[in-house]
Amino acid sequence: MKIEIPGSIFSLQTVDLQPKTSAPEFQAVFKTGRKIKPLPGYFFCKKGQNAEPIEHIQKFETLMYLVKTPQFIQKLFPNFIWRMPTEEKVLHLTFDDGPIPEVTPWVLEQLAQYRAKATFFCVGDNVRKHPDVLDMVRQAGHALGNHTYHHLNGWLTDNMKYFLNVRRCAQALHSSLFRPPYGRMKPRQGEFLQRHYRIVMWDVLSGDFDPEISAEQCLENVLENARQGSIVVFHDSLKAFEKLQFVLPKVLSHFAEQGYRFAHLEEEQDRGLLAVA
Repeated sequence: MKIEIPGSIFSLQTVDLQPKTSAPEFQAVFKTGRKIKPLPGYFFCKKGQNAEPIEHIQKFETLMYLVKTPQFIQKLFPNFIWRMPTEEKVLHLTFDDGPIPEVTPWVLEQLAQYRAKATFFCVGDNVRKHPDVLDMVRQAGHALGNHTYHHLNGWLTDNMKYFLNVRRCAQALHSSLFRPPYGRMKPRQGEFLQRHYRIVMWDVLSGDFDPEISAEQCLENVLENARQGSIVVFHDSLKAFEKLQFVLPKVLSHFAEQGYRFAHLEEEQDRGLLAVA
């Protein structure tokens, strides 16, 4: 039996092993921020492989996702960009699923107040429908990334269809940055795409898309987990807008007061830290 975790490239898988009674608690990576006790028989396993168990984890009946991406997951996919290796006080805010006129211009206004630069992972069909909003993003000096043309779930999409959809979006954006919607790709999709793009994931997921958490919890997800070089995910989408209006101004204010600056990922590419492999 497998249980999908939205926002990750992993699944939960039952395995026939003796429970480890001394297993440590899995610390504060889910949206609730709670310590959770291990559920015997459930382990993190790399999707599509019969890997050795990586970590105990509890099964929730509600939506599950990782707020902070653990180091062991980042090390399993070293060719993906999870955060930037720096001790400088810099954050990389990213916005997925736009551009749309109802939300993206408001995001640009908030960023401008702090001279913040961000990276927008755009859905190609939204680019087609709202080219004027895309021009606003470009003219404000932000970076663009590819988020497929139709916001496809890689797990549920034939490889060739997925590649062509990514390429169609690339033709509209001319960006070497790519983020898979939902963070989901099949292994062969990732292997192929990383030859042509820098695959940008994240180490902090705000949860602004989640209707089950409060705006205050969404803010806490970011404030408690972001650090130097973090790549933080927000969404310039209608679904996320209510929480985003509460969270984004406070995130910008908090980290600006701490001496942070906000840089887009193409700046790191210009510095040679994000070159295509």
